[in-house]
Amino acid sequence: MRADRRSGTVLIGLLLTGLAGCTPSGPADTGSAAVPAEVRTALEATIAAINATANGPVAGQRAVLDDRADPGQAALQSSCGAATSTLSFEPVWTDLQAADFAPTSGTLTGPVYSLPTLIRIHRGGRIVGTDVAELHLTAVDGVGRTTALCVG
Repeated sequence: MRADRRSGTVLIGLLLTGLAGCTPSGPADTGSAAVPAEVRTALEATIAAINATANGPVAGQRAVLDDRADPGQAALQSSCGAATSTLSFEPVWTDLQAADFAPTSGTLTGPVYSLPTLIRIHRGGRIVGTDVAELHLTAVDGVGRTTALCVG
């Protein structure tokens, strides 16, 4: 049991490293206008596509993550190492808002949206870890896009 906890901690650390590759370029915009309905729909579809692959074959989720990476993050996403786990997201959609944000590597296409999210890490049919993070997403040509998400 102790080894499982340590591996979950390592996975959370690896995930946070991937998410920490992005830093705000200024203070968050807490007075944002409402997110356009078509953007929210695109982002919801992307989160649903990722969640549909959680707790399944790692390669299946990797294909979705590669497909849904923002064009400015695609090279970073494709350079992620091999994963041993999958992720599922439980976002707080009521807190979705535009964000003043720029990644530390690569670029992002179009307006950026911030989405607080509970993350579950799945391996071998079990949830082996959880974390809370702020996802940064974009919508390009009607498709929700993510920053590079390297899964451990």
